[in-house]
Amino acid sequence: MVDGIYIHIPFCLNKCNYCDFLSFKSNGEERKKYVDYLLKELDLYPNYRYNTVYFGGGTPSLLDLEDVERILKRLDIAENAEVTMEVNPKTVDFDKLCKLRKIGINRLSIGIQSFDEKYLKILGRMHTSEEGVETFENARKAGFDNISLDLMFSLPGQNVEEVLKDLNKLLDMKPEHFSIYSLIWEEGTVFFEKLKKGILRETENEIEAEMFEKIIDTAEKRGYLHYEISNFCLEGKEAVHNTKYWENKEYLGIGLGASGYLDNIRYKNQMKFLEYYGSIDSKLRPILERETLTLEDIEEYKYIVGFRLLKKGVKATGKYLDICLSLEKRGYLKREDERFILTHKGLMVANDVLDEFVWGEEMSRIEKNIEEIKKDIEEHSPNPEKVRFIGVTKYVGIDEMLEVAKCGVKVFGENKAQVIKEKEEKFRELGIVDVEWHFIGNLQKNKVKYIAEYVSLIHSVNKLSLAQEIDKRASQNNRIIDVLLEINIAGEESKEGYDLEELYQELPEIMKLKNINIKGLMTMAPFTDDEVLVRGVFKRLREIKDKLNSEYFDGKLTELSMGMTNDYKIALEEGATLVRIGRKIFQ
Repeated sequence: MVDGIYIHIPFCLNKCNYCDFLSFKSNGEERKKYVDYLLKELDLYPNYRYNTVYFGGGTPSLLDLEDVERILKRLDIAENAEVTMEVNPKTVDFDKLCKLRKIGINRLSIGIQSFDEKYLKILGRMHTSEEGVETFENARKAGFDNISLDLMFSLPGQNVEEVLKDLNKLLDMKPEHFSIYSLIWEEGTVFFEKLKKGILRETENEIEAEMFEKIIDTAEKRGYLHYEISNFCLEGKEAVHNTKYWENKEYLGIGLGASGYLDNIRYKNQMKFLEYYGSIDSKLRPILERETLTLEDIEEYKYIVGFRLLKKGVKATGKYLDICLSLEKRGYLKREDERFILTHKGLMVANDVLDEFVWGEEMSRIEKNIEEIKKDIEEHSPNPEKVRFIGVTKYVGIDEMLEVAKCGVKVFGENKAQVIKEKEEKFRELGIVDVEWHFIGNLQKNKVKYIAEYVSLIHSVNKLSLAQEIDKRASQNNRIIDVLLEINIAGEESKEGYDLEELYQELPEIMKLKNINIKGLMTMAPFTDDEVLVRGVFKRLREIKDKLNSEYFDGKLTELSMGMTNDYKIALEEGATLVRIGRKIFQ
């Protein structure tokens, strides 16, 4: 039964730097014409009775009040229905909010995105932090008792403390609901172009995961229910309309580029005004694409969206039960009565978990990807026999690692000492002792003791004090531990590693240590599509290795650890002997 409607308003004051939504600048006359056609489009559908209405965009709050009222009067809206409008703080004042409430809007979704002026500017938002707070306060005064706020995190250059500062300011305002999304680098946006040019950088995966974990912990301690992956609410204040999407219920979508789901058909409207208006003038529904779902499609979609509801989950049947049982065994799902729900571990890699219901035979993909990597080594390295690739497994469990090992990969890279310790112990319990453990992240001195017994290679020695601690712990375990010196070739503040001046100052003391063995060098290239820049970084590391071999090591430096999923082919061409690959294995 169709009882929800989404109304797309494709107009904005400006295009934000991160946004790839269908939106345009407009004037009042253009917006009125658009509403005229929205009403005509509604005439092409049955007269449904709605218990949820959602004005999305774009910026629906740009519409004149009389145009909003025209739409609301045309709809058959049930008593006590949830009627939501997305709001940009720059487009409403107290008077307009009062009038919106009076004509029937009873829920607002206010796009705050950040309370930090620096990040508002980076995002391309036109409102200030003060205007965001003022809009919320005015909405309260206008009688709105159901308000959702939107935040973003993992912004360029943002740290964990800044995220929590934003979140705590939001929580102090006590909205009934809030959504918080990590930045997605969409093609065609200003952000994506700056990413390609190396002007902006993505947040490191482990930092983004830490941000998300602390968001969840902080919100729950403040009394908010984490009911969907990106959504939190006070008790009983879930977003009713959005929940319909996650429960795979049908709804009507109208407007330029709007999506809908009716009679087992998913559809998307025309994306250009000319085609949209022309179809309606011809008394045709302005549909650009439609897909009739089979029973199999409907069942698959139930899992893809259903697991987003963290407290409800999904009741599994048929072949999907086997997938759920496999995910449960690996710690990504848990059972509550007859339903499966995401665990905390599963939540951290939710997209990968949900992909399994699309891909099905997960491990065949892993095998295929590993074969591709091996072929790339043969094709791109001048000395492929000297190259090993490290399976970066910091985001996967033991079962996936075992499947990787079956494909001949026996070197695993981890970036957390306690995690690598737990995995090593699990492998021993299983009687598997022919694997190597490499530590590939920033290693804190107080964590060395956890890995000194068994780690084969530490890739990230970047200061004398760390080298001394490794030497001390190696001695206590009657071992000599192989290490690489990490060099920050690109000079990026966000990356660890020696600059050359520091390296030459500390190297004589490091070389005196008896229980470490310096095998080579490591670096990380900037995350950019500029191949010339990336290649230059790798070439420079090779040159430094050659120079150190000549001056200090008499040719004993043999290893160059450089290259990850996005740039390992270039690294191989420039002489890498160790490539650190994670995402490529599991994608």
